Amino acid sequence: MSHLGTSAERNQIARWANACSAMLHVGFVLLGADGQLDDATPTACVLFGAADAEALRSRWSAIHDKLIPSLRDSVDTAQIVEMSIELEGQSRRVRCEVHALTEDHGVRHLLLVQASERTAAIENALHAASRYQTLAALSATTAHDVNGSLNAMMLNLELFSRTLEPGVSRPDDADVQRHCLHAIRQELGRLALSVGSVLDESRVEDAQPSRVCLTAILESVVSLLRAKAERQRVAIRLDGSDHAIEVIGHERDLRQAILNLAHNALEAMPEGGELALELSADGPIAVVTVADTGTGIRDDLRHKMWDLYFSTKSQGLGIGLHVVKAVVHAHGGSVVLDASDSGARFAIRLPLAR
Repeated sequence: MSHLGTSAERNQIARWANACSAMLHVGFVLLGADGQLDDATPTACVLFGAADAEALRSRWSAIHDKLIPSLRDSVDTAQIVEMSIELEGQSRRVRCEVHALTEDHGVRHLLLVQASERTAAIENALHAASRYQTLAALSATTAHDVNGSLNAMMLNLELFSRTLEPGVSRPDDADVQRHCLHAIRQELGRLALSVGSVLDESRVEDAQPSRVCLTAILESVVSLLRAKAERQRVAIRLDGSDHAIEVIGHERDLRQAILNLAHNALEAMPEGGELALELSADGPIAVVTVADTGTGIRDDLRHKMWDLYFSTKSQGLGIGLHVVKAVVHAHGGSVVLDASDSGARFAIRLPLAR
């Protein structure tokens, strides 16, 4: 691409960019400080319906008009723009990720362009990976609890059977039987709650958006995490669950986003603490906060924490927070890490259902 080092360096960068672009099916577009097209890879030209960079440059003004707000707002953080491109009477959806490049003589921009359907497929795969990673961790806890409950029931059944031995009768046999039955019922209830929560989380839901009750989502997240929290001596506090606050969207995805935050919070408190989930309404906005009393997130890592594959955990995939941000943004909301005296406090803001 032009204006980057010597001619030989520019040619080398262009070859590298074109190769990466074709391999990843991602188009690269470089804009000048005036927002006009400087250069584009062949993949970007194809996605925008142009034969080459010159042909794309001749029709750039119409595309530029759709990018103006994002070019302005991308100085602080990358922006996502979805747009329709008309190709021979047919419409194609493309997704542009806008990044600001600050230089001495102004701000230029780099666009990463993909077909929207390919982006959606990648995001769905990431959501699934995040979902199964969390479920795997919670299933391990559930398996431990199931084993504990089965052992407890076996012991109580053994005690109960002794009261039924022929020729042996004790005054307290009836009390022992009542105690054993009560203990077995308790363990069965614990099993139903623990296993049922995981099964509920594993179900497939309709892809169509609908009215979603955030209150129910928070309650299901608490139910799913309760066993793990008890093992770690973490108290869970749920505030605002008496308010029926609804948004429009996909229940499974929203639950996954909140579950990711809550599960991360638990992993930050291996020796105990408090996990607080709060739900409230701020005018036309629903606010969900997930706070913990763990180690918090270092200041020098906060700008990276939303990046795909970035993780501070040796066994982490680095997709959890990326999925949280993608889900919330897809629902027209925002998610931020609020200032906190200790631990971490995330706030999700979503438009209320009307």
